[in-house]
Amino acid sequence: MLDYDAVRRHVFAERRCAYTLRDTQLYALAVGMGLAPRDEAQLRHLRDEAPLTLPTMAAAIAWPGPWYGTEGLGIDAARIVHAEQRMRFFAPLPAAAALDVSTRIAAVHDRGAARGALVALDCELRDDTRRLASGRSLILLRGDGGFGAGDGRGDECPTVQPPLPGRSADDAIELPTSPQAALLYRLWGDRNALHCDPSRARDAGFDGPILHGLASYGIAGHALIRHACGGEPTRLLALGLRLSAPLYPGETLRFEFWRESAQRLRFRAHAGARCVIDRGDARIEA
Repeated sequence: MLDYDAVRRHVFAERRCAYTLRDTQLYALAVGMGLAPRDEAQLRHLRDEAPLTLPTMAAAIAWPGPWYGTEGLGIDAARIVHAEQRMRFFAPLPAAAALDVSTRIAAVHDRGAARGALVALDCELRDDTRRLASGRSLILLRGDGGFGAGDGRGDECPTVQPPLPGRSADDAIELPTSPQAALLYRLWGDRNALHCDPSRARDAGFDGPILHGLASYGIAGHALIRHACGGEPTRLLALGLRLSAPLYPGETLRFEFWRESAQRLRFRAHAGARCVIDRGDARIEA
């Protein structure tokens, strides 16, 4: 069983994360850049000279690794899924750099024995002079609810993404995903077999290997940059969403958008009948 006190005391060492131009290009490929190999807007993210960087790569850089497998935490590591992700982007990421990354556990919430537990992780990325991005991940521990057992342990539920407007969407686009998306994204470091091994994915209750939550997050950023930012990634100032169902690599996503103001866009995305991205909320530079 999850040990609330041990999880709350868990400390992430601050780290220096170095990445290269090749890593930046690999991330762009994993989130769909280059699927249209003659599209100049996509190729700008893959060129060797001064490529455009995707702001959502900050979430991939900040990923702290499989911390949930640490001995003594009591977490059922086989039943973890990424529930929500949000980031604020303060400055463009360099195409290659070494950045300082800090992570802390902000909350551990017991949803009940049948509903699992939520862990909120807060992160920040900095270079030598400034903050580049900050954000929060919500991780759903599907097998670890009920640890409080009425004794008062557990934090209040972390802030969740707000619901979408109750009216019809204002616009929609379709965006394909690569059948190799998970195989590409796992080269960024998250090598969980759930994303590449069909038998392990079936054992976890899925029809096959699923895409990483942070790759889906990057695909959402790709869609917003294309649809609302005129292809300019620096105009995406913040992005939050709920990962509401598994996305299988190779599926086509239909994004629906609600324009709430010149600077705020709400969205969701379906793969067939499944809503895989919900309660999306983006801030755009006007």
